[in-house]
Amino acid sequence: MSEFYPLPRLIDGITNSVNAVISFTEDHGYKNGQLLRFHVPKEYGMFEINEKSGRVLKNTDTTVTVDIETTNFSTFIYP
Repeated sequence: MSEFYPLPRLIDGITNSVNAVISFTEDHGYKNGQLLRFHVPKEYGMFEINEKSGRVLKNTDTTVTVDIETTNFSTFIYP
C-alpha cells in the first residue's frame, strides 16, 4: 500500500487559468515547491487535470496555485 504525504485533500474548486488555482475544503498543509498529483473523477468536470502533476507556486491556508495551464480545460464542478 502506498502512503502519501501530506495527506490527500478534497478539492472544491479549480480555476480555468494560465496557472490553476485549486481550492480545498480544509487547510491543506502544502508548501511552495511541492509537486502535487491530481485525481479528479469525471463527475467533477475538468477531467483533463486528472493524473496530472503540478508544482505549487503560491499557497494560502485553503488554496494553491500550480503550474498547470487549465485555460482550455472543461469547467470544474463541485457536486
